[in-house]
Amino acid sequence: MSNWMSRWFGATGEAKGQTLVGSSDAAAPAAPLAAEPPGLSIDGYRVQSELGRGAMGVVYLVSDLKDPKLKFALKHCRAGDDNLRRLFVAELQTWVQLQDHPNLVACRFFRSAGDELLIFAEYVEGSTVGQHFAYRMGLEVADVQDAAIQFAWGLHAAHEQGAIHQDVKPSNAILTRKGDVKVTDFGLARMAARQHADGLDTQVVVASTGGTWEYRSPEQSQGKPLSRRSDLWSWGVSVMEMFAGQRQDSRPGELAASELEELLQRQARGDPQLIGRPRLPEAVAAVLRRCFEDDPARRWPTLLSAAVALEDACAASTGQKYTRPIPPMPRAKQSVSTRQQEPGSATEALKDPTPWLREAMTAEGGNADDVPAQP
Repeated sequence: MSNWMSRWFGATGEAKGQTLVGSSDAAAPAAPLAAEPPGLSIDGYRVQSELGRGAMGVVYLVSDLKDPKLKFALKHCRAGDDNLRRLFVAELQTWVQLQDHPNLVACRFFRSAGDELLIFAEYVEGSTVGQHFAYRMGLEVADVQDAAIQFAWGLHAAHEQGAIHQDVKPSNAILTRKGDVKVTDFGLARMAARQHADGLDTQVVVASTGGTWEYRSPEQSQGKPLSRRSDLWSWGVSVMEMFAGQRQDSRPGELAASELEELLQRQARGDPQLIGRPRLPEAVAAVLRRCFEDDPARRWPTLLSAAVALEDACAASTGQKYTRPIPPMPRAKQSVSTRQQEPGSATEALKDPTPWLREAMTAEGGNADDVPAQP
């Protein structure tokens, strides 16, 4: 039996250790994540294939054994100690509670086995926005415009419900075969930050892996409290990259303003690396410049307002009106912001996840009685 299977099943094949997040089960032995053949079962679900992997773990396509047509993207990652899981589950709870929206990947539920976390999210067939715009040639301004506006709509929908993504980048948005864009991976950036901070949560989002540092806002780099306008900065960096196809070199996201001007200069002199790429219009550059204001108060107030400005800029540049209708947006909650949280010492294992979730809900100003039961 493989190491991966051993951590899930006993010698008789009986499911072991799979409980709701917050379980006090002993941590499973550390073992490298490895690609496993399809056909393995996990407590009612069958692994069909591996979808991808990164710094946070492996993503599998799984189907429900009772209803094979019901599929999920299962993200399998490790959360370390009890305190780390407590903080991470607060982020996941935010994602679970987001209303379904056409531009958001829904997180359906999450579970744990020892210190391994399982996130069951909506399965969306397609490629990431990063993959699509990095490797396709012959794209038009309208192609970038459509994806960028939908990207902004998804983030705005999350913001209106009290969630800041904190890891906005082209690889965290999926472009479906029908041309729809869905934002995914809420909460995982904060987990990565804590894993790479040696137990000290001194920065809301840090990016020692995964390229996050190339998209972060100045306030993220400085470890300051964040608002929705931090995501706005990162969205602007993502849109700039969608035009360029790939960044000329790796540099921190807080240098986006100067990188934008360099991109315009490269276009003007006919840089061979930009041949076949959609040309970034000056009107669009003006929209991005406002995204890259060092003072968050001087940026666009919301992603929705930035999307409207991008629509107008592209129409002025191409003469084509944007026709995709804006989907209904959720009603706004209280002001969206984050605070640095100093991890407390976990004096005893928490056996029931409910106290964690109620505590997280209360800390965000919500009603603890609204915490739903996990499957």
